[in-house]
Amino acid sequence: MLDNGADLRHIQEILGHASILTTQLYTHVSRKKLSEVYEATHPSAEGGSGLF
Repeated sequence: MLDNGADLRHIQEILGHASILTTQLYTHVSRKKLSEVYEATHPSAEGGSGLF
């Protein structure tokens, strides 16, 4: 679901997890996906900081 664009919070709700940390453990967010989301949405990414 994550690889196809689903939001982690929506997945958390679907799975019924109280904590987003639990959802992260079960979804194993890939570094590539995390980087893509960061580059697309984080204000610091606009400056080309190269954090990922």
